[in-house]
Amino acid sequence: MSEISCFYECLNDLPEKPGVYLLKDTDGGVLYVGKALSIKNRVSDHARDVTKKFYNRVTSVDYITTRNEKEALILEDNLIKKYRPRFNIRMKDDKQYPMILITSEKYPRIQIVRNRHREGIFFGPYTDSLAIKSIVKFVSKTFSIAACEKFFKTRNRPCLKHHLKYCLAPCCEKISPEEYHENTNNAVRFLSGDVSYILSSYETQMSIEAEKLNYEKAVIFRDKIRSIKHLQEKQKVFLPNDRSSRDFICFIITESEVHAERLRLREGRLVGEDHFILENINEYTRNGY
Repeated sequence: MSEISCFYECLNDLPEKPGVYLLKDTDGGVLYVGKALSIKNRVSDHARDVTKKFYNRVTSVDYITTRNEKEALILEDNLIKKYRPRFNIRMKDDKQYPMILITSEKYPRIQIVRNRHREGIFFGPYTDSLAIKSIVKFVSKTFSIAACEKFFKTRNRPCLKHHLKYCLAPCCEKISPEEYHENTNNAVRFLSGDVSYILSSYETQMSIEAEKLNYEKAVIFRDKIRSIKHLQEKQKVFLPNDRSSRDFICFIITESEVHAERLRLREGRLVGEDHFILENINEYTRNGY
């Protein structure tokens, strides 16, 4: 983390790169945390904004550059939760970026949530709200997982999604828990990046149904396979000659903390990334990292 003293006098020394900046007072306390595509331009905007009375308390600026705006968003979120600056309005209620939740109910559902208060399997967080909605819609449709906000205990007829073959109507127990959990497990595998297993399983089931002359069921598996492969083609391949699954972890050590970035690759494709701030740097370095 780099620090520049004199808020108004040293604006020209700020980088024109994406990242996060911290406005500090004379005691080193964090007054405000923000993110920007250009740290220099954004902090300069703050300096010109005379409507914000707290700017006269700012005596120095810390900043951390990132590779892109997505990294800046996640880092900003973490720093706001860490320092809880008094002049940051949003995220003070510990509101987080959206995550995908597979609930732990008798008939699990897939939902978008912003905290981990419920039991289940979580994926994310995601900084792109449109992307996470598209993922949930795709998983719900492809694996026939209910995406309802809640089950209606008094429901005795399936909703429209069941008739459109998007849902198996677990709320009306139109499917056994065992069969439904098989779909749920495939959804979890997909979100975890284990796509080869799912494709192999679906191809086997498609062949079995075709041999039984159950062409309608065979077509369902064929369409699922096509949908998954089509989505795969859109994902960026980082390691085209290496289809193994692995995590890459990078550390940046400053005087006060350690920043860790983890990239999760499955079958050569990037399926997720996480950013962590490790505060106990003395213990961390003492253990030989």
